[in-house]
Amino acid sequence: MDQTVLPLTLEISRDVAGLAGLALAAALVLLLLWSVGSSSEAGAGALQRRIGLAGLPPALFWFAAALWAGLAGVLSVGLFALVLDVLLHPVPVPGAETRGEATWNFRFLLAQMVALTTVLGAVVALPITLNNLRLTREATETARDSLFNDKIAEAARDLHAQRRVTRRYADGRLVDEWEDDVTRRNAAIDRLHGLVQEQPSEAGRVSRLLSVYVRELSREFPAKAAPQTDDTGKIKAWVSGLSPVRSDMENAVQVLGRLSAVDGVLDGDLTIDLRNCNLQGFDLADLVFPSQTKLSGASCQGAKFSGAHFESIFIRRANFDGASFVGAKMQGARINSSSFKGANLAKADFRSSRFTRVYLDGAGCIFTNFDGSYFVKVSLRGENFAFASLQGSAFQHVLGNFPIAEEKWSEIFSDAQPSTLKAERPQHWFDSPLGDLGFETGWRAWQRAIGFDPGTPE
Repeated sequence: MDQTVLPLTLEISRDVAGLAGLALAAALVLLLLWSVGSSSEAGAGALQRRIGLAGLPPALFWFAAALWAGLAGVLSVGLFALVLDVLLHPVPVPGAETRGEATWNFRFLLAQMVALTTVLGAVVALPITLNNLRLTREATETARDSLFNDKIAEAARDLHAQRRVTRRYADGRLVDEWEDDVTRRNAAIDRLHGLVQEQPSEAGRVSRLLSVYVRELSREFPAKAAPQTDDTGKIKAWVSGLSPVRSDMENAVQVLGRLSAVDGVLDGDLTIDLRNCNLQGFDLADLVFPSQTKLSGASCQGAKFSGAHFESIFIRRANFDGASFVGAKMQGARINSSSFKGANLAKADFRSSRFTRVYLDGAGCIFTNFDGSYFVKVSLRGENFAFASLQGSAFQHVLGNFPIAEEKWSEIFSDAQPSTLKAERPQHWFDSPLGDLGFETGWRAWQRAIGFDPGTPE
């Protein structure tokens, strides 16, 4: 059998050892570059995050990484083999044979080595390039966030803007004084709304800022004292003269109610806290207030909530006398110790709501939907719900004589006693000394018996 023997001289051994050392050094450098930041990050996604590809599906990322590693390995081996070939190839001697085949072969080897080195350099530099792109993107985002914070800070400064005015008094004196610049403050509030549209992730921050603004001004401009009377006619007359105490306060609450409509803003992102605020006479129609909105203790007499959304909201000790809730969405609301005297609730949706110690005296409930609602210790003087929907609802401990129209009795559940009724008591009504728990258990059992589903009170 013929054997081929490759001569291995001392020079060739040195060259091979040098190439091996060079390859090892390159591998160590790449390993060090690769491990930068590994001490501060851990987990399978650390590498993916470091090179700015965190949004890529992990399976696709690791497939691309394996493809890159294979390509880099093949190119590296090819380059080392080509370098070895060049070292072992005899160098043509200048002379008459310069243009011979050996010369051109040697030049072609050199050209191959240059091209392969360029391609390998680009492949090896790919992770570094991606990391630089990530750093550039983060720097851009940081600059953008800084600019946005400057815009927020500027708008916040304008929320307490004041202007200098000269006033002439009766004695002829001219006095320079400072007063709130309401026009500039309104512009700042509108800018905050625009900033949320620009960056929806800041909706929570803006909602907290505007809530604080309204609460603080409500201390400076408290609600007007309501007349101490049960006469709903007098209450309505007094409410008709109410108007917003400040246009910037009304504008701030209106912007709070519009934030939910901004694309990218979720109801859970907002923190609207209007407790004990003066909202008398405010026009808040067709706005959306998420369930976590805090309105307890607010003075909302004469406010316009027509078409507004307050689903599943909790309200305590608020005053809505003379307010308009025409067509409002109040499903699942929980209202405690509040007053709706003379309020217009026409066509409002209060399905599955709970009213506890609420005054509904003289409230307009034409075509109002109270299906599945629970009324406990409510006052209903002047309102008999003759034109309201009460299917599956319950009335417990109603104050005074039972005012509900007799034709509605078959649709409701109650503990009203014969002494408070003008007709015979329905058989399905509650008649047990078990207290509140027993009443609600009996009510739910009656709902099931008539096929009423509290979850979908249609």
